[in-house]
Order: sequence, then C-alpha cells, then structure tokens
Amino acid sequence: MAHTPALNVVHHDRSLHLQLQPIARALGIPFHAYLDGESFLSRHRIVGCECVVSDFRLLDMAGLDLLRKVRERSQTAVFVFISDAPEVGHVVQAIKSGAADVLLRTSSEMSLAAAISAAISEAQRQYRVDEAHSQQQQLLQTLSEKERDVLDLMLTGLPNKVIARRLSVSLRTVEVRRQQIFKKTQTKSVAELVRMVICGT
Repeated sequence: MAHTPALNVVHHDRSLHLQLQPIARALGIPFHAYLDGESFLSRHRIVGCECVVSDFRLLDMAGLDLLRKVRERSQTAVFVFISDAPEVGHVVQAIKSGAADVLLRTSSEMSLAAAISAAISEAQRQYRVDEAHSQQQQLLQTLSEKERDVLDLMLTGLPNKVIARRLSVSLRTVEVRRQQIFKKTQTKSVAELVRMVICGT
C-alpha cells in the first residue's frame, strides 16, 4: 500500500516552522509542526515514510530520546537534526541511531531543502523495503505445516529424494508440496526462497 510521505518539525523555535513549511509545500507533502516531543508523540500517528526534523535539545526531552521513541513506532521514519552547535558525541550517536543528516541552524535554505528531500527519499525507500518484507512474510504464512517442513529441508540444499526419506513420504508428495511452495510464495527458485526467508528473520 502506498503512503504519502510527510514532513514533521519538532522544535521550540517557531521561526524554524515557518522556514521549513515552504520546503514541504515545494515537495508536495503534508507539513506538521510541534513545539515539543510529547506533543508530537501524543498527537501524531507515525505511519509510513515520514521525515522528522528536530534538535538535540527540546523543551521536554533530548532529541535522541525522541528519535528512539519514534523508531520504536516506525522503522521507516527518517530524522534530520538541526542544531545551533551540535556536540560531536551527539552527532555520532544520531548517525549510528539512523539519522539521515545533522545540519547547523545557520545552514542555507538550499542545504535544508536538499537534506529534507534526501531524507524523504530514504524514508520512501525504507518504506518500500518494509512493505516488501511484510508481503513476503504474508506469503510464507500461507504455507501449510507440511509444506513448511519441506521448505525447511529445501533450504538446507537437500534433494527431493532425501527430503522424502526424512519426512517418510513419497517422492511424488515432496514434488507436489515443492510446487505448492513456489506457487504460494510466488517464487521460481530456491535462491529466491532463501532471500525471502532470510529477509524475514
């Protein structure tokens, strides 16, 4: 399911809200502004591919704590930090925690727009990947218990004859279940099945 990205600004400086709103308008995406982290977390339902612009120091919490709480709700939300004088330790921790960028408050409009646009693109990419993984897991869940038994042995590289002996069934039964596995998972090779299973673990 497609989801329209959004730009969320969580910052106590209202002038930053006014500065970033035209960027959202230019990108053709919804814009939401909040003065503190709790307001954002309590009023905004974080879904899909969203960009959150914040500072390392908010009125009610640390920006890194906000990042952690947001990422607990959505792995596809992407952060951009804007700060007057960010500490090196905060910048390193932000990037390690998945933030897309850290900018100075004095950055040019062009730099802000470029960073936010890149963050939105990354959020959309992550959202597509997340959606694909979710769809793959739904397909795997359509397998019956017996088909799953065959799949588990297929993934170890065993030939059909050995799988049949392991499961105490006929070779024909294994072949039929194997066909059903490919059909239900919409795959054409064992390699595709391996990638599907690995991505979901």
